[in-house]
Amino acid sequence: MQIINNNLRLLIIVFLCATVIFGARLTYAQFTNPTGLLVGQIQIITTPDQPAANTEVSLQAKSYSADLNAMDITWYANDKMITSGYGKRTATVTLGGVGSSTRIRVVGKMAGVVVIEGTTTIRPSEIHIILEADTTAPFWYMGRKLPAPRGVVRITAFPTLTGTYQNSSPKRLLYTWKVDGSDAVALSGIGASTYVFRLPKSPAETVRVQVSISDPRGTYSAQSSINVGSEKSRITVYSNQSHSIARKSVISSLSMRAGEKIGLIAIPYNVSTESVLEYSWDSSGKAIPNTGGAGNTIQLSMPTTPTFYNITASFLNTHNVFERASSQLKLIVE
Repeated sequence: MQIINNNLRLLIIVFLCATVIFGARLTYAQFTNPTGLLVGQIQIITTPDQPAANTEVSLQAKSYSADLNAMDITWYANDKMITSGYGKRTATVTLGGVGSSTRIRVVGKMAGVVVIEGTTTIRPSEIHIILEADTTAPFWYMGRKLPAPRGVVRITAFPTLTGTYQNSSPKRLLYTWKVDGSDAVALSGIGASTYVFRLPKSPAETVRVQVSISDPRGTYSAQSSINVGSEKSRITVYSNQSHSIARKSVISSLSMRAGEKIGLIAIPYNVSTESVLEYSWDSSGKAIPNTGGAGNTIQLSMPTTPTFYNITASFLNTHNVFERASSQLKLIVE
């Protein structure tokens, strides 16, 4: 028994001496990894972090346990090599359509032996954003209504769900809204696919709205954003007598016979439905009094001698000075 204890003490002493004397060499042997054991994991950073379908993604390898600049780096996408090189810490890959997945693998080698690696899977996503403005436009106007200064805007997010998510209901997804980088907690939540807000008074100011959509399990994630700004209000003049409204044609000049009468109507565009508008008319700088009709209409009688007038129609929102417009019509009396 005494002999065994002495031998055990001797082995311990030899091991400790070897650790002190050859410590650096043992560490180097572990780093060069002749046995093929991994010395750590590579973190893969994607830019953007939530890419859309059919877009190019930048990849970056990062490690806290090894110097990747001193290794042969090889990148793979779905097991196909996309690039390689000494210290090759970056790469790019083009994603597939919505519902596809791209498995990225990056390995680091020394002396032909893999010593470190990392993997990640990228699933592209897509969100369609529809913007609706609560503004006025003529009934025949076929275009999209544009936001007005201080007007109400409604944004609805529609996620494209395919592949494993095609049977998921958008109403069961979590919608997280941000406005100019600040969380909009009150309007975020399960099924909260619509965000309603009011624009600033000035057309020069814009609002950045961002929405993130995810499922409760965290397996689906998508993000999109839109910059929303108001458009300048405008006004157009039509002639009642020439039935230009029925023809939906704006007039910029009009020829009349001496002594003839004409009715003009001014119609605003890109004006909030909540606006209180005040109209005014003038002829070559001289105010035209309203004869009792609606503020945006006037009745004119032509003089008996040839002449011409520059008729200007204007409006102003009494609650927001940025919501104003004017338009001019040249009236020629022959």
